[in-house]
Amino acid sequence: MVYKTIHRINKRKHLVTVICALLCVGLWGEKALADERYQETQAYQEYLLLPDSYKSPQMEAKFKHSFEAESSVKSHRCTTGETVARCLDTMSTQKGYNDLGWRTSGNIGQFLVERMFVTWDGKAITYRWSVDGSGIVKGENKEALKISTK
Repeated sequence: MVYKTIHRINKRKHLVTVICALLCVGLWGEKALADERYQETQAYQEYLLLPDSYKSPQMEAKFKHSFEAESSVKSHRCTTGETVARCLDTMSTQKGYNDLGWRTSGNIGQFLVERMFVTWDGKAITYRWSVDGSGIVKGENKEALKISTK
């Protein structure tokens, strides 16, 4: 009986510690959290796999800014009140749509972020946004403009 009581207290302490840590990260570490998320991405992992002769601070900055541009678009508000990512994820689960995923291209200061789908009849649907150096997201085609808020 004593062991069960101690075990419950330890669980409670652990839970309180976890909640405090999450709150601290939310208050302090927006940028640090973004850096951690970037380091977990496939883009960063691909950068690490490059030969050392190709690596440079400029190239790493391009990979990081590309990730930040894509994150800005994904968190942009949709006309339904959700984020663009959630809105398009909902669409991808509908029957008749084949999701080709996200693609980011461009250079530091101006990125194009796209999400592509193919319908059952072979029609390609592309949602395209541009993200400038200050992080402002703008829809670039009619599909993106239809679902994006201003």
